Amino acid sequence: MSIKEKFIGLDNSHVASGKKQLLYCEMEILTSLQKYSRYQKFRKGELAIKNLLKKVILEIRKEMNSMMEYIPQIKEDFVKVEARGVTSLGKRDLLEEEIQNIRRKIASIDMN
Repeated sequence: MSIKEKFIGLDNSHVASGKKQLLYCEMEILTSLQKYSRYQKFRKGELAIKNLLKKVILEIRKEMNSMMEYIPQIKEDFVKVEARGVTSLGKRDLLEEEIQNIRRKIASIDMN
């Protein structure tokens, strides 16, 4: 079997547009590499800043702990607040009920 060779002729305009497309692709690759290198520099700077921030926070924490030794401790009395679930009553009804409870408490205090 013999293979016959066929030659395809290209116009100068096709050759020029092909070269332009190739150059555009190369330019896009180079700009992508440029952007990637800028991104890497940015990330390195960001990580350096994060590490510096961590060090500063640790130093501040140490200073605060040393300061806490000199500050007198205060006993805190916490008031226990009951959590109430929302019932089928509307918000307005729930608020009205709370107001009535407070009025009853005030009235009971006034009677004593």
